[in-house]
Amino acid sequence: MNFIKEMIGISVIEGLEIQSNNEYLMLQKPFFESEFNDWLQRFNFEQSNSKQLFREDFYTLFVAAELNEDFYSAMYNQTLDWYRAGLSHNRVMLILSNCRQVFILLAERKDNPLLAKGLCHIVDLVQSVVNSVFQLRETLNNMKKRSELEVDRMRRSFQLIAAEAPKELLQAFIDHQNWKISAYSAALGDIPQGNFPFSTSACQLGKWLESGGINSIPQEERPAFIQAHEKVHSLGFMALKEAKAHHPEKILDFLFEMENASDSVCNVLLERIDEAFVKAATMDSLTGLANRCAFDAQLKQNIALSKRHNFWLGLIVIDIDFFKSLNDNHGHAYGDQALKEVAQVLSQSIRTEDDVYRWGGEEFAVLTVDKEPTGIRILAERIRASVAEHPFCATTENLAKLTISLGSVAFHPMVDKTPNEIFALVDEQLYLAKQNGRNRVNARTLEAD
Repeated sequence: MNFIKEMIGISVIEGLEIQSNNEYLMLQKPFFESEFNDWLQRFNFEQSNSKQLFREDFYTLFVAAELNEDFYSAMYNQTLDWYRAGLSHNRVMLILSNCRQVFILLAERKDNPLLAKGLCHIVDLVQSVVNSVFQLRETLNNMKKRSELEVDRMRRSFQLIAAEAPKELLQAFIDHQNWKISAYSAALGDIPQGNFPFSTSACQLGKWLESGGINSIPQEERPAFIQAHEKVHSLGFMALKEAKAHHPEKILDFLFEMENASDSVCNVLLERIDEAFVKAATMDSLTGLANRCAFDAQLKQNIALSKRHNFWLGLIVIDIDFFKSLNDNHGHAYGDQALKEVAQVLSQSIRTEDDVYRWGGEEFAVLTVDKEPTGIRILAERIRASVAEHPFCATTENLAKLTISLGSVAFHPMVDKTPNEIFALVDEQLYLAKQNGRNRVNARTLEAD
C-alpha cells in the first residue's frame, strides 16, 4: 500500500492537512450526501441515494486520512459491494469522479488548495483499489469462459469423429480448473475460504493422481507436473492469505503466478487428451487397428519412401469371404468377434515394416515396401493361409472357419500414380480374386512405364 501511496503522490503534508480539517469535513457530511444525491437523481442512477451506494464508514474513513489497513480493508469491501450490486467498472469510476468534485467543492469553501489536492489523491488511491478488484473479477470471468470453451471444444472434437472423450483425463482437467476458480472466488469473497481443500492430495486432481491417474502422465514429465500442481496450491493459499488482509494488488500478483503454474498442469493434461483424440481419430474402435484416415496418411508416406529409397510399394486389400451370411446366421455380436480375431491374425502375420488397417466393414488393407515385388505377393499368400488355418470364435458354441480374398499389387518406385489410382488397381485385383473362387490371392506387378 505504501508503494501505491508513493506512486499516486500522497505526501505526508497532505495527509496532515486533511487530518487537521477532519472536524470541518465531518460537519460537511450532510452536504456531501446532499450533493451526491442530487447528482444521482440528475443522471437517473439506479441507486436513489448515497446510503445505498456507500458503506456506513466510507465517508468517515475517507476524511480521516489514516491510510492504514482499516482504510484499505474498507475500500476493498466497498468495491466488492459495488460489484455485487451490479455496478460496472465505468459506473464505479463515475461515482468516484463525482466524489472528487464534491471534495473539491468542500476544499474550495475553505479556500484550501492543499486540502483539495490531498482529498483528490485519496480518491486516486481508492480508484487503484477499484481497478485491482475489477481486474481480478475480469480475470476470474475470463478464466471461467476459457475453461468452459476449452472443455466444450474437446467434447465437440470427439463428437465429430463419433468417439467418446477420455472421461478421466477430461474430468482431471475440469477438476483442476474448478479448484483454481474456487481460489479466485474465495479471494473475492464469493465463497467461504474453507469450502475447498488446500492440500494437493485432498483436491480432486490430487485424488485422481493418487488413485492411478499419475500413470497417464509420461514418466519424464511427472516431476515437473507434480511440482507445478504443488505450486498452484501454494500460490492459491498465499493469495487467500492476502485476501484476508484485503490486499487486492498482492492477490493479483499471486493469482497471476498461480495461473502460470496452472498452465503447466493444464498443458500436460491437454497433451494427453490430444493424444487420445489422435488415437481415436486414427484407430478403429472395434479391432484396435489403424483406420482409413491413418491409411490415407501412411499411403502418401510410403509412396514418398519407395521413390526415395528405390523400394517397391505394396498394397494388399483383403475381404472376408461370405461375411454377410456369418452375420445373418449368428448375429452381429458374433460377427464383431470374428472381425476382432481376423484383425489379430492379420497383425500376427505381417512383418515389422508392414502396416495393417481396418478399411471398413469386412475389408482390411496392408501397406508395405519391399526390395523385390515377389516379397509383396509372398506376404499376401502368408496372410491368406494364416486366416484359412485359424479357428475363429472358439469360445462360442459356433466354431467358424473363415477364408479371405486378397487383391495385391506391387508398384515399381518410378510408377507415377495417385493414391486413388493405386487403390483402384488393387481393388480390381480383389474383385478378380472373388470372381475366381475366393480364398485366393490375385496379384499383379506394375512396372514403370
